[in-house]
Amino acid sequence: MARDFKRTSPEGSLWGRQQLLALAALIGCLSIYGITISLFTPLLSLILENRGASATLIGALAMAGPVGVMLGSFVIPRFMRQIEGRKLLLAGVVIEIVLIVALMSTDSIFAWFVIRFLGGLTGVVLFVVTETWMIEITPEPHRGRVMGLYNTTLALSFALGPLILSMTGVEGETPFVAGIILMALAGLPLLFAGTYRPSSVEEPGFGIVRFYTCCAIAGTCLLCGCF
Repeated sequence: MARDFKRTSPEGSLWGRQQLLALAALIGCLSIYGITISLFTPLLSLILENRGASATLIGALAMAGPVGVMLGSFVIPRFMRQIEGRKLLLAGVVIEIVLIVALMSTDSIFAWFVIRFLGGLTGVVLFVVTETWMIEITPEPHRGRVMGLYNTTLALSFALGPLILSMTGVEGETPFVAGIILMALAGLPLLFAGTYRPSSVEEPGFGIVRFYTCCAIAGTCLLCGCF
């Protein structure tokens, strides 16, 4: 039976086996998700560029995801109070796969804006739940190192998406299928993560969600300043 992390916020320095499994699973899941994000951001931009779309339209589509993250960050605490953490993460993975299939199935620019926005809403679930879970199960003396490892791994994963795109190309369904496979792989580590209910639903001080929120606000200000 999977262990339930209702309040596993150790004040000591010892690691438990379940803590290590959960930590590895969470970092693995988010790292693979990071590859997927960095795959689709340039992919959609290149597709639009090949279609002769304007730079303004390409930039606006790229901002749709961060805007979804910004708005989603206000409602995710309510979901975390009501739904068990691993179920939220698995639901997020499934929704992301469905959204990728939707992207692959339509050429409508309006639909792409909606899908990218929904992807941002889903992304905030994955990031906030994962970061909160990691902070609570990590012994306090090791939290700085663990979050440093998490952020470093995530940053490296962002570099792999364009590399995969260079191998799949931007034509046809191949890059979309690659994204679907990546998201399916992202969900596998969660099977070993146990279950989790947060003792607090406060967001980390400055995580990836806050980063995207700042990017969305800054991008909006920049876009308004151009007109």
